[in-house]
Amino acid sequence: MAKKNNILKKSKKIKHNFIIKNKDFINFQKLSQDFNLIHTNKDYAKKYNFKQKVVYGGILLSKISYLIGEKFPIKETLWVYLKTLFLKPIYINEKVLLEGVISNISLATSYFEINFKFSVKKQLRCKGTIGIKILKK
Repeated sequence: MAKKNNILKKSKKIKHNFIIKNKDFINFQKLSQDFNLIHTNKDYAKKYNFKQKVVYGGILLSKISYLIGEKFPIKETLWVYLKTLFLKPIYINEKVLLEGVISNISLATSYFEINFKFSVKKQLRCKGTIGIKILKK
């Protein structure tokens, strides 16, 4: 655990840029079986003052999973907590920046938290906190 303690530092930042393509959107739609009109019908979405169909929140959550599983230096982890606020919509083909910052660390319980935010052109769209448990053999 000593090696892992050196990696876990409060305020450590992790970033990931991505674009949600229509192909990803359709694949998630099929997987989730969510055909809510806000996600599937551009005209319907516009009636509610959205520019176009709104990207599924679940797609954003999958990017958090990527951040933990692929970008974070410790691989022996389990995502155990999530608090998310969807503030503004994200649309297909927008360039999104996901940033995570380690905010709380408990070495005694092998638990830490990351505050995350999704932004598009420096405009905050979604934010929250994830809790992660470091696995022990």
